[in-house]
Amino acid sequence: MIGLALAGLGVAAMTSVIAKSRILTAQEQMRGLESGILAFLKDQENFAKTFANEHVSLIDSKMTETLTKGHLGAGKHYWDLGKSSSKLSDFAPTDPFGGVYWIVLDADGDGRVKNPAVAENEQWLNSRVLIFSAGPDGDPTTWKDNVRNWK
Repeated sequence: MIGLALAGLGVAAMTSVIAKSRILTAQEQMRGLESGILAFLKDQENFAKTFANEHVSLIDSKMTETLTKGHLGAGKHYWDLGKSSSKLSDFAPTDPFGGVYWIVLDADGDGRVKNPAVAENEQWLNSRVLIFSAGPDGDPTTWKDNVRNWK
Protein backbone atom coordinates (compact mmCIF):
# COMPACT_ATOMS: atom_id res chain seq x y z
CA MET A 1 0.00 0.00 0.00
CA ILE A 2 2.80 2.42 0.93
CA GLY A 3 4.61 1.47 -2.27
CA LEU A 4 1.58 2.44 -4.36
CA ALA A 5 1.27 5.75 -2.57
CA LEU A 6 4.94 6.52 -3.15
CA ALA A 7 4.64 5.51 -6.80
CA GLY A 8 1.65 7.82 -7.14
CA LEU A 9 3.60 10.69 -5.63
CA GLY A 10 6.49 9.98 -7.98
CA VAL A 11 4.23 10.05 -11.04
CA ALA A 12 2.59 13.28 -9.88
CA ALA A 13 5.98 14.91 -9.27
CA MET A 14 7.26 13.81 -12.68
CA THR A 15 4.11 15.08 -14.39
CA SER A 16 4.60 18.45 -12.69
CA VAL A 17 8.23 18.63 -13.81
CA ILE A 18 7.25 17.81 -17.40
CA ALA A 19 4.47 20.42 -17.39
CA LYS A 20 6.83 23.11 -16.06
CA SER A 21 9.43 22.12 -18.64
CA ARG A 22 6.91 22.49 -21.46
CA ILE A 23 5.84 25.91 -20.19
CA LEU A 24 9.46 27.09 -20.03
CA THR A 25 10.10 25.73 -23.53
CA ALA A 26 7.03 27.54 -24.87
CA GLN A 27 8.16 30.80 -23.27
CA GLU A 28 11.63 30.42 -24.79
CA GLN A 29 10.18 29.67 -28.22
CA MET A 30 7.85 32.67 -28.00
CA ARG A 31 10.78 34.96 -27.16
CA GLY A 32 12.50 33.78 -30.35
CA LEU A 33 9.35 34.23 -32.40
CA GLU A 34 8.76 37.68 -30.97
CA SER A 35 12.35 38.78 -31.63
CA GLY A 36 12.14 37.60 -35.24
CA ILE A 37 8.83 39.32 -35.87
CA LEU A 38 10.00 42.59 -34.28
CA ALA A 39 13.21 42.51 -36.35
CA PHE A 40 11.15 41.93 -39.47
CA LEU A 41 8.82 44.81 -38.65
CA LYS A 42 11.80 47.09 -38.00
CA ASP A 43 13.53 46.24 -41.28
CA GLN A 44 10.44 45.93 -43.41
CA GLU A 45 8.13 48.54 -41.92
CA ASN A 46 6.43 49.16 -45.24
CA PHE A 47 5.69 45.44 -45.50
CA ALA A 48 4.25 45.12 -42.00
CA LYS A 49 0.76 44.98 -43.44
CA THR A 50 1.73 41.63 -44.98
CA PHE A 51 0.81 39.98 -41.69
CA ALA A 52 -0.66 42.67 -39.51
CA ASN A 53 -4.16 42.34 -38.29
CA GLU A 54 -5.35 43.06 -34.82
CA HIS A 55 -7.36 39.87 -34.52
CA VAL A 56 -6.16 36.64 -32.96
CA SER A 57 -4.85 34.33 -35.64
CA LEU A 58 -2.61 31.31 -36.01
CA ILE A 59 1.01 31.80 -37.02
CA ASP A 60 0.63 30.37 -40.49
CA SER A 61 2.87 29.02 -43.23
CA LYS A 62 2.97 32.36 -45.11
CA MET A 63 4.41 34.16 -42.08
CA THR A 64 6.78 31.30 -41.29
CA GLU A 65 8.11 31.14 -44.84
CA THR A 66 8.67 34.89 -45.02
CA LEU A 67 10.49 35.03 -41.72
CA THR A 68 12.64 31.95 -42.31
CA LYS A 69 13.47 32.37 -46.00
CA GLY A 70 13.66 36.15 -46.26
CA HIS A 71 11.19 38.67 -47.61
CA LEU A 72 10.93 39.68 -51.26
CA GLY A 73 14.21 38.07 -52.11
CA ALA A 74 16.15 40.05 -49.50
CA GLY A 75 17.45 36.77 -48.14
CA LYS A 76 17.59 37.98 -44.54
CA HIS A 77 16.42 35.38 -42.06
CA TYR A 78 14.50 36.66 -39.06
CA TRP A 79 13.71 33.37 -37.44
CA ASP A 80 15.46 30.06 -36.87
CA LEU A 81 12.56 27.68 -37.10
CA GLY A 82 14.66 24.81 -35.75
CA LYS A 83 15.00 26.66 -32.44
CA SER A 84 11.35 27.64 -32.41
CA SER A 85 9.75 24.26 -32.77
CA SER A 86 10.50 20.58 -32.53
CA LYS A 87 8.10 19.79 -35.33
CA LEU A 88 6.05 21.57 -37.95
CA SER A 89 2.38 21.60 -38.74
CA ASP A 90 1.88 22.84 -42.30
CA PHE A 91 5.21 24.71 -42.01
CA ALA A 92 4.17 26.57 -38.88
CA PRO A 93 5.94 26.23 -35.53
CA THR A 94 4.31 24.04 -32.93
CA ASP A 95 4.33 24.57 -29.20
CA PRO A 96 5.53 21.90 -26.75
CA PHE A 97 1.92 20.78 -26.30
CA GLY A 98 1.52 19.91 -30.00
CA GLY A 99 -0.52 22.96 -30.96
CA VAL A 100 0.29 25.92 -33.19
CA TYR A 101 1.16 29.34 -31.76
CA TRP A 102 -1.37 32.16 -31.89
CA ILE A 103 -0.54 35.81 -32.56
CA VAL A 104 -1.98 39.32 -32.48
CA LEU A 105 -0.07 42.03 -34.38
CA ASP A 106 -0.22 45.81 -34.22
CA ALA A 107 -1.81 46.58 -37.60
CA ASP A 108 -1.90 50.36 -37.37
CA GLY A 109 1.60 50.90 -35.98
CA ASP A 110 0.48 52.68 -32.80
CA GLY A 111 2.49 50.28 -30.60
CA ARG A 112 -0.48 48.70 -28.88
CA VAL A 113 -2.89 45.81 -29.35
CA LYS A 114 -6.01 44.58 -27.62
CA ASN A 115 -5.45 41.95 -24.97
CA PRO A 116 -7.11 38.76 -26.27
CA ALA A 117 -7.22 37.28 -22.74
CA VAL A 118 -9.77 39.86 -21.57
CA ALA A 119 -13.37 38.94 -22.38
CA GLU A 120 -14.47 42.48 -23.17
CA ASN A 121 -11.32 42.83 -25.32
CA GLU A 122 -11.07 46.51 -24.45
CA GLN A 123 -7.82 46.32 -22.50
CA TRP A 124 -4.92 47.62 -24.58
CA LEU A 125 -1.35 46.41 -24.13
CA ASN A 126 1.71 48.36 -25.19
CA SER A 127 3.20 45.87 -27.62
CA ARG A 128 3.61 45.32 -31.32
CA VAL A 129 3.21 41.55 -31.10
CA LEU A 130 1.43 39.18 -28.71
CA ILE A 131 2.09 35.46 -29.01
CA PHE A 132 0.48 32.67 -27.04
CA SER A 133 0.14 28.93 -26.84
CA ALA A 134 -3.19 27.27 -26.12
CA GLY A 135 -1.40 25.25 -23.44
CA PRO A 136 -2.00 21.66 -22.36
CA ASP A 137 -5.73 21.63 -23.10
CA GLY A 138 -5.22 22.88 -26.69
CA ASP A 139 -8.06 25.41 -26.35
CA PRO A 140 -6.96 29.02 -27.00
CA THR A 141 -10.09 30.40 -25.33
CA THR A 142 -9.36 28.89 -21.90
CA TRP A 143 -6.79 31.34 -20.59
CA LYS A 144 -6.13 29.55 -17.29
CA ASP A 145 -3.53 27.27 -18.90
CA ASN A 146 -2.48 29.36 -21.92
CA VAL A 147 1.19 30.35 -22.07
CA ARG A 148 1.74 33.91 -23.30
CA ASN A 149 4.53 36.37 -23.95
CA TRP A 150 2.92 39.11 -21.86
CA LYS A 151 1.82 39.35 -18.25
